[in-house]
Amino acid sequence: MDILVLGVDHWIQRQQDNDAGRDQARQRFERAIRGLIEDRGVTLVAEEAGSDDEVAEGLQREENVWAQFENRGPRKIPPVETIVRTITRGVNGCAYVDIRPAGEWPDPGMAEYEQAMLNGIRQNVGNATSILVLCGEFHRQNLSAALLRDRWNVESRDLAWILELQ
Repeated sequence: MDILVLGVDHWIQRQQDNDAGRDQARQRFERAIRGLIEDRGVTLVAEEAGSDDEVAEGLQREENVWAQFENRGPRKIPPVETIVRTITRGVNGCAYVDIRPAGEWPDPGMAEYEQAMLNGIRQNVGNATSILVLCGEFHRQNLSAALLRDRWNVESRDLAWILELQ
């Protein structure tokens, strides 16, 4: 089984702001992900994403704080589906699973957090023949090493690599 593990920054996963530079990067990201799914015949995408509502709530808390420092009222942050989830909805034969562990984690760098993500991948493999894993860059090396120990063919890349693909 082939697995490509991509380390990403969370800002690129959702169209959550109106920053022109980030919008361009997200467009490149979307094209590259579509190309990877098609070219590699990806049958499962496992993404560390989290609930759209929970992510929006966290961003809203941050917005409420920043707005005060900028002498303005806070903008409303709505829930937004990840780019990758939106892509997979339109691809027949490509399943999607969110591998971000549920609940509040005091330290997402904890080994238990990464183990929960690995379990999410392992439990959803099913008949997948090619898997794309998206996780925070911080987790990429550990997840890749663990999947290699599971005897899977693992390729590990960072965000810069994916943005150069398109």
